[in-house]
Amino acid sequence: MTRTATQLLLPILFLQILFFTFVGRHRFDGDEGFYLLASRLVLMHKKPYLDFFYTQAPLLPYVYALWMKCFQVSWTLARILSALLTALLGGLIYEHVCQQTRTWLAGLAAVILFASSTLVFTWFTVVKTYSLAGLFLFCAYVVVSRLSAESSVWLTAAGGLLFGLSVDTRSYLVLIIPVFVWWIFHNSETRTRLGSILLFLGGFIVGIFPCLYLFMSSPQAFVFDNLGYHMIRANAGLIG
Repeated sequence: MTRTATQLLLPILFLQILFFTFVGRHRFDGDEGFYLLASRLVLMHKKPYLDFFYTQAPLLPYVYALWMKCFQVSWTLARILSALLTALLGGLIYEHVCQQTRTWLAGLAAVILFASSTLVFTWFTVVKTYSLAGLFLFCAYVVVSRLSAESSVWLTAAGGLLFGLSVDTRSYLVLIIPVFVWWIFHNSETRTRLGSILLFLGGFIVGIFPCLYLFMSSPQAFVFDNLGYHMIRANAGLIG
């Protein structure tokens, strides 16, 4: 990034935190109680699927439970975490666009478009899976998109780990794993292609370890909560 772009990073992060926190404090959403209750149960050493019904991938209640343990059990503070995660995502978008275009104006325009999108400030600022999953997914994209022949092998594994954590938060994101594999295949040297893909998939498996552990603990409960319930909740079926 240029010197000006670097100097603007902290002010942009700070303004995003203020904006997303304000939106989060004045936004109402009826599903948040479900996620907050799951986080509270995790804080009481209960496990999703095994001890209580939970209809998403398992990482979110653990992250918010850790936040609550460090501060306090509060709906407002939980939304502040969502606002912080969203601001971090916006900051990463700014850095990435500045790095790609070599101009801070493009990065600033990207942040404005991001923050002003109704799909972002209305959904990412509440206690749902969007901000956490989006942050992990975009981090994985940034890491993988910058891989080169000189990159450390651990960087490839880190990309897989971050993608695995996004799937751990929102399970349907696993459907885009072919995109990452295709990118690595087409942007790696012929002699390192297979090794790079295996490193990415190895990191991915480590990232989804919570899912694997809970699945092995109770396959029937895990599959029903993540798939079966969504197939019967509406007449449209799983895809609908």
